[in-house]
Amino acid sequence: NDSQITNYSDDGIRYFSIDKSGSKIAFEKQTHIYLKNVKGGKAEKVDIQISPDYHFDPFEYKTFSDKISEYKVSPNGKYAALVIRGEIYISTTNDKSKTVSISDSPWRDRNPEWLNDSILIFTSDRAGQYDIYMSKSNDANESDLFKTLKREIIRITDTPEDEMGLSVSPDGKRVSYQRGFGKLFTAEISDKNKLTNEIELLNGWASPSGISWSPDSK
Repeated sequence: NDSQITNYSDDGIRYFSIDKSGSKIAFEKQTHIYLKNVKGGKAEKVDIQISPDYHFDPFEYKTFSDKISEYKVSPNGKYAALVIRGEIYISTTNDKSKTVSISDSPWRDRNPEWLNDSILIFTSDRAGQYDIYMSKSNDANESDLFKTLKREIIRITDTPEDEMGLSVSPDGKRVSYQRGFGKLFTAEISDKNKLTNEIELLNGWASPSGISWSPDSK
């Protein structure tokens, strides 16, 4: 026999669904969902709470006093490049109250090396693999990387293999680096944003590590 389950005069039922046992029905009325026993009784409104999504990407600000994975002191001893959670910062060695971000990116930046007191090179996977990048001031009136408000990041290498393990010679004219797994190279480097006279020192099965330049940079 047919029987009426609901009887509303203010609005109709839009969608409904009955459970497998046939004893309860869920339905939509206006902007709410209700649950009701098909044999009678009052319909109960289902309280549905959906958290809203962010209108913008959320930001979380943190202050770190430890968890530094790498650091490198500038040749003049005034600055230190710090790696914290894939970001590179510069801080003065005599005042730790202020740091400036050099990389400021969602990519993993690491292995900072000072080319001189105002130019920093590092490796980053921002292009899909680790390449060598340079960070320097883009202000003609202020070359100090810590003080300048205009900085630029320049890609130095563009190869399908990773470049890692940077080490700048004491005279600041050459850099050694690992490419791929077992290759070790040296090359001349300057503030002109490129490597020249690349020399392969090692090409083997073992990954080179613990590289150190002689005092005369030879």
